[in-house]
Amino acid sequence: MDDLIMPFRYVVILFLSTLVTGCASIDLTSWDWKMKHQFATPKKPVYEIVALWEPAEGKGVDGMPTRGFAGQLMFFQHNNPSPVYVKGEVMIHLFDDQGDLEDQTKPIHQYKFDSGAWQAHAVESTLGPGYQVFIPYVRKGRIQAECALRVQLTQQRASDVYSRMVSVKLEGTTPETRQPSLTQNQQHFEAKGQIEVDTLARRETGKRLELSREHKQIKFNDSEQRQELIQQTKAESLKPILDERDERIRQLENQMARLLDDQRQQSTERFSNSDNESFPTNSTSYRKFRMSGSVK
Repeated sequence: MDDLIMPFRYVVILFLSTLVTGCASIDLTSWDWKMKHQFATPKKPVYEIVALWEPAEGKGVDGMPTRGFAGQLMFFQHNNPSPVYVKGEVMIHLFDDQGDLEDQTKPIHQYKFDSGAWQAHAVESTLGPGYQVFIPYVRKGRIQAECALRVQLTQQRASDVYSRMVSVKLEGTTPETRQPSLTQNQQHFEAKGQIEVDTLARRETGKRLELSREHKQIKFNDSEQRQELIQQTKAESLKPILDERDERIRQLENQMARLLDDQRQQSTERFSNSDNESFPTNSTSYRKFRMSGSVK
């Protein structure tokens, strides 16, 4: 019996020594990461999302290099100044200025990440827990585009949370402005020249000439519309009320922007001080992230 116990002890000692060495360091780091940082809960869910986006290049949905957007996202609870990690479904809506007004109101693509896939983008920054992700621009070519991104978080037993719409400009070629043809100009002037003339009907009352009843009504309607326009202009010119929440989000965005500038500066310094190693031309740290999760 003792002969059986001794080998078993050796196996246990060997297993413990393996944990102490680097063989299981990834699992221990992952476990410590989950225990150390706070996650949002159904009792205290995420209250607001702060997202910062910039133009970048990375891997597209087809696996080929493409231009897109590098984002740093942070999630905050109510009355908690520190960001937290989240458990839930994240969807990123992508818009651009291509097409007519109706097309521009609809997202050209929606990137959907389940809870497990989203955790692959978790990082720890100087501002606290956050996420970094690359979102490809799905349109082909290198045409200049004004884009906008919005993040949506779906939580369990809590309402959905949306970030503010963030605009990002992708540089590229500007499409040539199409000049109207001579025929189109002629049709335009002909249509413009077809002005409907309505002679004022007048009737004599003593020595005065009065407008007809129809034109009095038209003049009255024009006066009402002009008064409504003046009131609307006054309402729009009122000084906006400052929102503390918007100011807080703006401050966080500025802090995240400074953090990104520091990361780019560090990458540039490492490149200039190295003589033997070759670095890729894209120094932004976001370029190395690949998109995971399902794409809707």
